[in-house]
Amino acid sequence: RRKQRISYVFSYTLKGDALLRVRFLSMKILICPCADKEQSFAVLPSVINVLSKNGITSVLHDSVRGRFGDERAVYCSSEDVMKDCDMVLTIGGDGMMLKWGKKAAAAGIPLVGINTGRLGFMTAVDSSETERLSALGKGNYTLSRRMMLDAVLSGNRGEKSFTALNDIVMYKNSRSKLPEFNVKINGITV
Repeated sequence: RRKQRISYVFSYTLKGDALLRVRFLSMKILICPCADKEQSFAVLPSVINVLSKNGITSVLHDSVRGRFGDERAVYCSSEDVMKDCDMVLTIGGDGMMLKWGKKAAAAGIPLVGINTGRLGFMTAVDSSETERLSALGKGNYTLSRRMMLDAVLSGNRGEKSFTALNDIVMYKNSRSKLPEFNVKINGITV
């Protein structure tokens, strides 16, 4: 579990009596819109508006600034921007959830998705329901854990490991023979 970050703010009354107020730092959410979908950028102003109204800081990668510039958002060029965020919010579809799911899991932070595509099986919010994001600022949400898949590909060139959120697809190329699989679940061969 991640610890809630706390900052201490000192303020003084006009009479000089010291008051100690404790406040929680603003929740920071890394927003990852799908660069290939205009709908993702169309819903972005609404997302940032809802988050900022609820005291949540929106963090976007610098690469988005050219297509979308909003002074309420914080822009970051660092690839490890996730380490300072409390959550990742994807805007797109299941592909964005799969792309960012592995990164969010490695960083140990939750992932939520807004669907701007057709089906959106893995996303939690439809693009027409961005007001539902206000629940994040109030802590009114439930985390559900998803199983991650690990695969190790062994061959003539050694071993290569893969981690995935939903599925792992293996296929043969035109020169390969019938593939051989050893499948294990929790270390037990099935």
